[in-house]
Amino acid sequence: MNSQFANLFLLLQARIATVTQIKHIDQDFGQMEDHNGNNRPPVSWPCCLIDINSTTFTDYSQNAQSAIAKVVLRLGFPPYSSSASATPTEYKEKAIAYYDIEFLLHQALQGWSPDGDTGDTFGHMNRISAASENREDFLRVRAITYDIAFEDFSTKTQITLTPYTLNLTDEIDYNI
Repeated sequence: MNSQFANLFLLLQARIATVTQIKHIDQDFGQMEDHNGNNRPPVSWPCCLIDINSTTFTDYSQNAQSAIAKVVLRLGFPPYSSSASATPTEYKEKAIAYYDIEFLLHQALQGWSPDGDTGDTFGHMNRISAASENREDFLRVRAITYDIAFEDFSTKTQITLTPYTLNLTDEIDYNI
């Protein structure tokens, strides 16, 4: 793939898959939203939906750019039992297990670079926010946002240097 966004998505998807508790990883096309009474597209729970939702660019010389992208990961969990103080521990732990899965996801991503140690294109993932979504359907959804920097040299102006031979002759008068 040539697009940094496509490559970033595929590399993120593979990295998130290392968190084996997450059963479904995809682009976020609203799979967890109610579509006017229509059934939601199927997902396995818990799921992680990826959106590279905003990117700011800074110009370098010769048409190259640097970028900082915001990557929003929406972790979705089906409704579980109550986590109230009177709930038996085994049910309460299942009800709040999403915290542990979010923690594992963060450990997999914070400071990780899709380029590995080379840093050729991408910088490192840096978490900037995490929040629960207020919902009426009892799904538990956590939105975690990361920043990642990258460079785009795909449109850089190509400069071709032409060899030039300088011929110095005795015809130059250095005694002026």
